[in-house]
Amino acid sequence: MQTKPWARWWWQGSAVDTANLSWMLKQYQQAGLGGLEITPIYGVKGAENKFINFTSPKWMEMLVFTLNKAKDLGSGIDMAQASGWPFGGPWVSNADASKYFAYQTYTLKAPRP
Repeated sequence: MQTKPWARWWWQGSAVDTANLSWMLKQYQQAGLGGLEITPIYGVKGAENKFINFTSPKWMEMLVFTLNKAKDLGSGIDMAQASGWPFGGPWVSNADASKYFAYQTYTLKAPRP
């Protein structure tokens, strides 16, 4: 089994279409990526007419197209569970807010030939 790096793929305003999705997926695959994590997030000001509402029928159509095209190319697709930022807001209490961060350093030895 061969492993390849993955990358995050920001869908700004989910302003996507099948022609560009197909082209981008081919570019990522040719660059050697094994897959992509889709992150639907707010869009670019001035391009509001291209936005696709999250989980609308059109959005789901674009996601299904992406999944099928990626499969045809031998690439994987994952999706972030939210907008790319930790869940929160003024309605979330400190007890329930996202606040944990873990860091650890490892020293590894290469296997002997």
